[in-house]
Amino acid sequence: MVELSGDIHEGGGQILRTALALSVRTGLAFRLTKIRAGRSRPGLQAQHLAAVRLAAQLCDARLEGDALHSSELTFAPGVLKAGTFKIDIGTAGSMTLLLQATFWALAAAPGPCEVEVRGGSDVSWSPPLDYLENVTLPLYRELAPIETLEKRRGFFPKGQGLWRFRTQPGGLTTPLDLAGPPQWTHFGGRAVAARDLSERRVAERMAERASAMLEAPVEFEYAKSASAGAALTLWAEDERLRCGVGVLGEKGKSSEQVAEQAVSRLRERMARSEPVEEYLADQLIPLLALVGGRMRCQEVSPHCLANLDVVSAFLGPRIRRYGSLLTTLPFEVVVMVGLQGSGKGTYARTHLPQHRLLGKDLRLLQQALAAGEAVVVAADVLTEEERRPLLELARLWRASARAVFLNSQESAENSLQPPRLEEGFVEILRP
Repeated sequence: MVELSGDIHEGGGQILRTALALSVRTGLAFRLTKIRAGRSRPGLQAQHLAAVRLAAQLCDARLEGDALHSSELTFAPGVLKAGTFKIDIGTAGSMTLLLQATFWALAAAPGPCEVEVRGGSDVSWSPPLDYLENVTLPLYRELAPIETLEKRRGFFPKGQGLWRFRTQPGGLTTPLDLAGPPQWTHFGGRAVAARDLSERRVAERMAERASAMLEAPVEFEYAKSASAGAALTLWAEDERLRCGVGVLGEKGKSSEQVAEQAVSRLRERMARSEPVEEYLADQLIPLLALVGGRMRCQEVSPHCLANLDVVSAFLGPRIRRYGSLLTTLPFEVVVMVGLQGSGKGTYARTHLPQHRLLGKDLRLLQQALAAGEAVVVAADVLTEEERRPLLELARLWRASARAVFLNSQESAENSLQPPRLEEGFVEILRP
């Protein structure tokens, strides 16, 4: 039984949602206490209870504590199955957040799954539906196919939206590589508003203002909805991922102000050298653990930290953190120390195949570390003075540093200074 406490880090529902999906996927039961202890209204709310019951459908789980406002839950999964599943949140609680409670399990189901969720589509404190479809899901498809079959908007306060999607079992996967500085190219966007707002041209005005500021087309639509509401989602594309932002309409805020706020936030995120923006990063933690790889985050938020703890509880400590870099791969600088002809390059290629082989070029070393790569320096760096800038760059990027000393005859050449731990190495290997 995995024991979890809901008062760690942000103390919210993220802990519960990730635990549900990984419990169903791994077959490990869990007990969660102090549910959402960091929130003004702690315990299970309608959205969280819906997540519990939807996850339970996937595997006929046994439940204890599955009631509104409950502060403790025991979830014992049965066998994961394929099929059709439905849940109605009953409020404007976020439909998109329920994906976090199920997708990691659905990707491992024995066959296709179809899921129908009813609730809120574009509501506060959760990814808008267009953000999910255009920013998050392209990366989730690295693990398993997922497609939207039907959607109906549900704005606050009534909700009553619908999202029906289909997943297929996951196939071959490739590790994520989301650590290098991004090269944002073209933009995309979608403005949506309830039909009741069409006379005021709310959706068109959001789209027109955002399009003019970005000098790129932004789509718009009016949707049938039980409540009036509006949302604007924008994104910029890199060859590996998208950087996105979603802004909801509010009373007293014009359509143009919504667009200006969205564009400003997007540009702020695009200006960062780290490619994965804060709100996407926490959604990718389980994916990183399952497929491996690396990503550098603009912010390692409390949501991210909570997800890292939950992933570790179910899957083990697969992800390591080096400042803004989260990785399942080695992240270090290995310095080969030895005389010419001692076999430095041969050793590196044979024993360190995941490392990038470099010389003493500090510019290339900087680029490699910025991209989250492990590096082996196989050039002649015989003295502490020659090794110092390599170790300083490693410290700057919070990478560990190891030395491999290949000379058995330390006095063979006076210019050779054997590596010492005091230089900043965490380990010195003497093959």
